[in-house]
Amino acid sequence: MRVDKEYPTLSIIIPVYKAEEFLPECIESVLKQTFKDFELILVNDGSPDKCEEICRSYADLDQRINVISKKNGGASSARNAGLDCARGRYIGWVDADDRIASDMYSTLIGLIEDYDADIADSQYYQVVDNGVIKSGREEQVVYGSGNFIMHEFFASRMKPGLTTKIYRRELWNNIRFPLGRNHQDFYVNVLFALRSLTYVRTPEAKYYYIIRDKSITTTKTSRELREAIYKYQFTINLAKNNDYSKLAKTFLRNDGISRLMWRYYDISVNSKVPNQYVYNHYIREMLGWSIVKYLVFSNLPLKTRISYILLLLDFKSVQKILHDWFGK
Repeated sequence: MRVDKEYPTLSIIIPVYKAEEFLPECIESVLKQTFKDFELILVNDGSPDKCEEICRSYADLDQRINVISKKNGGASSARNAGLDCARGRYIGWVDADDRIASDMYSTLIGLIEDYDADIADSQYYQVVDNGVIKSGREEQVVYGSGNFIMHEFFASRMKPGLTTKIYRRELWNNIRFPLGRNHQDFYVNVLFALRSLTYVRTPEAKYYYIIRDKSITTTKTSRELREAIYKYQFTINLAKNNDYSKLAKTFLRNDGISRLMWRYYDISVNSKVPNQYVYNHYIREMLGWSIVKYLVFSNLPLKTRISYILLLLDFKSVQKILHDWFGK
């Protein structure tokens, strides 16, 4: 692989905020990569702890590290700041409290170039208190182009996360992360899934996603429910775009309803949501007849369909039934 000091092959972007306990291990895992031609962009998003000091100390030791310090603006703002100064032909992302396998980027660079792909992906490990769980059960490389990526994404085989993937730099030319949103990766990957791109995925797990009690993705609150409503509105608005095919619009509508209903059920059953009846009425009115068509024609298990219907009709009277049926 040609090494170009001015324009590295790969830009790795790590948004940093309140991660001083985990940040050194994360950075070390990047610096131990067998693939060497990269720049590491650490974006300190106004973290009040020692993250700035940690970032600077590593930058003093390795010239491939670029530290960006900015006022706190949230994860999307930090990702955008890193993206704006990235110089690599490919873009990769790592979360500051996770870590990666030493051959992750050599594997993904090899895949994206061997298959002339736009996006190369890997499986991941979920690291929890009682062990490590591998995602996916594939035994060979998955590859396709055209509508393939759309099928993979909306069938949840291509995960909406950023961190297991590398992307060609030009894909990001007109795309930035929406400010003020959780799960920013979902919004950009939906847009990628709707394009005719070439996608390749290795069956090997190369990313270690550390499950922590305070992780954004494990918090079930009314804020998460509002985010799910926004995702629904986002996908439904995309479905109104005449630039997309009939198949894409169908995928978008079904995916919007599916994500909203699952999140609503999950939060409602496992958490206490303030003003539950307000959300119940709002979601029922927002979905209208589309939820009826979805429940009739989808491939959801019968138990799931019934639980969604009961939830929308009168949550308070069926909460115990749902708990007993599905468990916590």
